[in-house]
Amino acid sequence: MELSLSAAARATGRSKSTIGRAIKSGKLSARRDEAGGYRIDASELARAFDWDPQAGVPWSATAPPVGPEAAPPSELLVLRTRLELLEQALEREREALAHERETTADLRQRLDRSDERVRALLALPAPALSSAPAPARGFLARLLGR
Repeated sequence: MELSLSAAARATGRSKSTIGRAIKSGKLSARRDEAGGYRIDASELARAFDWDPQAGVPWSATAPPVGPEAAPPSELLVLRTRLELLEQALEREREALAHERETTADLRQRLDRSDERVRALLALPAPALSSAPAPARGFLARLLGR
């Protein structure tokens, strides 16, 4: 499972800048995604920060959790990660749909222009089948009167 920089920070209980410094120093390996953000493998987090993905983020002892924070941290992390992945998939689908709509509009315009050209060609009068003028008579034919 890959996590974004912010999801990794939430999961380990460390700040995003701490995780970013670990990536830049080489202590933690990560790859860049299409948007330029980091994608960090959960096993890499476990190796670099002694993080147990099953345990999740430790509970805060200062205040009892309320609302969505009342869920166990590991479940919350899974849900946030899933939400992030679903939002990314939705954005990709929206982009693909917009591209398909643009392509369809372009193809319709091309078809309309082609139909107009065909109609214009069909509207032209047919060339008249005129008989070709008789070939010019040769010198002997004129001389002999034929």
